[in-house]
Amino acid sequence: MNEWQVVLYPNPTDKELTIESNLLLEEIITIEIYSTIGQ
Repeated sequence: MNEWQVVLYPNPTDKELTIESNLLLEEIITIEIYSTIGQ
């Protein structure tokens, strides 16, 4: 069984973030990203 792997870059980032995943998505997903202070 393959595990979900996700890569986020650049880290740290200012405005733009790239998200790469090994999943073949067949549905819409929602990803919420927060700062270390919860914003």
